Amino acid sequence: MLLKVVFFNCIHSLEIPWAGTFMLSGVLFRIASLPLHVYAERLSAERYRIVNTLNYELIKKFSKHYNLNIISSKNGRFLQLDTTDKSILQTTNKVSKEIILDFCYKRRLQLPRIQYLRFCALSIWTFSSFAIRNVISSETGYPFQGIFWFPDLLQPDPYYILPVSVGILGIINHFAQQRIYTYSSVKLMLVINVCYSLFMIVGIYFMSYMPVCIPLFWLSVSLTGCIQHFAFRHPKIKKLLGIKSLPSDSATPIRDFFLFK
Repeated sequence: MLLKVVFFNCIHSLEIPWAGTFMLSGVLFRIASLPLHVYAERLSAERYRIVNTLNYELIKKFSKHYNLNIISSKNGRFLQLDTTDKSILQTTNKVSKEIILDFCYKRRLQLPRIQYLRFCALSIWTFSSFAIRNVISSETGYPFQGIFWFPDLLQPDPYYILPVSVGILGIINHFAQQRIYTYSSVKLMLVINVCYSLFMIVGIYFMSYMPVCIPLFWLSVSLTGCIQHFAFRHPKIKKLLGIKSLPSDSATPIRDFFLFK
């Protein structure tokens, strides 16, 4: 925490305004956490390819064993046996899950491990928010001049533009991630979407009462997060970073996201 306070003061000592200091710090913290995200993306892409390959090979064996055809699921994202026999479906699903989990465990591609790598960066930004609070508390006699429609960084955003922008970018980033790594259960996906959206709405509410410097910092973090996500979908950037290709890769990821491709 103390190091982060010193970090903010060092940036400001370069004669960068406080508004620029908080935004630049968000960018620098994003860059610092980039190796974690790159490593997580490598593992995610490898796991995605392995799971898909195993599912395909297993469904073919089950099809041959039970003498059943293979069809697409209702949402068109998965393959399944053409049967309504629950005992067969439960047995094949259980066997597939056990084999896939064991295979991923041996190659250290467990889903929780990948998620932990992504969430490690969250602690950096969370503690940075507390560091910002300490900075503005310790510099009580110093004017924290803002820009544009917020002249004072110690006051909440009068028009709620920054808190709402942070919430919108967070939701965009969540659904953009979901377009790549989907859930096998539609109900689970719906529950996660609702919970995440509610979480962002609550976050917007609390940020609307915070000093504008905090949502300004989170805006920088969220914006660079969206840029990072769309960059990770570009084939050339993925190749440069050593991330395996996926069907969701695109040379125009931003356009494809908003056109629902």
